[in-house]
Amino acid sequence: MAEEDYIKKKNKWLGKVKQWIDEHDPGATVIPFSANYEYRLVDLPDEEREKVIKETGATSALEKIILAGYRALQLCYFFTCGKDEVKAWTIQVATKAPHAAGRIHTDFEKGFIMAEVMKYEDFKEFGNENAVKAEGKYRQQGKNYTVEDGDIIYFKVNAGAGLNMSWNSQGFLDSPAYNQQYGGPTAYELHQNQQQQQQQQQHYAPPQPHLPYPSGNFMPSQYNINPQGNSAQFYRPDDFLPPPVNPVNNDADEIPLLEELGINFDHIYKKTRSVLNPFATPDTSIMGDVDLAGPLVFCLAFACSLLLMGKIHFGYVYGIVTLGTVGMYGLLNMMTSPDKPCSGIFVTSVLGYCLLPMVILSFSSFLFQLNGLIGLVVASIFIIWCSLSASKLFATSLAMIGQQILVAYPCALFYGVFALLTIF
Repeated sequence: MAEEDYIKKKNKWLGKVKQWIDEHDPGATVIPFSANYEYRLVDLPDEEREKVIKETGATSALEKIILAGYRALQLCYFFTCGKDEVKAWTIQVATKAPHAAGRIHTDFEKGFIMAEVMKYEDFKEFGNENAVKAEGKYRQQGKNYTVEDGDIIYFKVNAGAGLNMSWNSQGFLDSPAYNQQYGGPTAYELHQNQQQQQQQQQHYAPPQPHLPYPSGNFMPSQYNINPQGNSAQFYRPDDFLPPPVNPVNNDADEIPLLEELGINFDHIYKKTRSVLNPFATPDTSIMGDVDLAGPLVFCLAFACSLLLMGKIHFGYVYGIVTLGTVGMYGLLNMMTSPDKPCSGIFVTSVLGYCLLPMVILSFSSFLFQLNGLIGLVVASIFIIWCSLSASKLFATSLAMIGQQILVAYPCALFYGVFALLTIF
């Protein structure tokens, strides 16, 4: 949804979409959300985020999407802990303990002996690991144990050859380091409290991990190990693997040259098509795209078309592009909100792509005589074409609601200079 519609909780299509889903997939969940609004919130500090949510009256939908996604995919996760960190591992619902151990490393599954388990809810209720043990809630489970959502597990494995592949989590959950770093309320707790206040309704929802992970993400990755603080208390496969004797460079693992240069032909095609149709909605995949391959080709093509008419204006073309980009960059940064600035490369990319209609006009003037009144009318049409395309991309990518006309005016001045080079 558009940010404005999401905040106002009004959208003329939402009801029709819900009706269609109810007809074709009864009971399916529909979660309205605005990508622009979420983009505004995601990088804000907690205090500023809460302030924006309070001002707009619209909460973030990311947590609902993640919870619904876990339910739809039948996923859950269990926790492991070491001296210096806690990790969450995603598994399928109804996964047995050995297979869950293999999620960490395949040797854990092969040498599985038992799993010492305590429930997240028990730990939350009793406050620490020793209290959970005192209440008889800390249990040893065998190979047939089905791992449940929110289990805190300490695996014991038979590694063989004296290789200790388990890690000592004893006492970590009672340590001051844990209480200092992870003692605050989790996203899961806040979510549950909010749901209980709004409605007395129980539903399945995976408990969310603690927020202060090294990755800074909402849901931690299983690869966010801190190598500086490992010290072998937390098992990491690479710690026990010998270095390769004869490392070989594999060309297949190298990044393709076009990808390394940032050239994406699919994005070039979509952006070119968006420029040619100024009234169509741009594809979301090209929002904020900073590709410069297309603009460089179009600028070169425009200069070559002038060369066919005996006008050697390569310096003029690149000079006008440079001055116009600097001017538009300053103007757009004054018009957009501080939390959504635009870069100079982005402005160059948009202005360069929208030069395509001028390239068409320039080659047309080589084939046909566009002098006098007819030439001015045709040039005006192409100027409007370029301006609408550029202002549409700027307004959509930078969430400049209702400001497209204001952006179109300086764009028209910019492309008008190129039209003058073509006609006269």
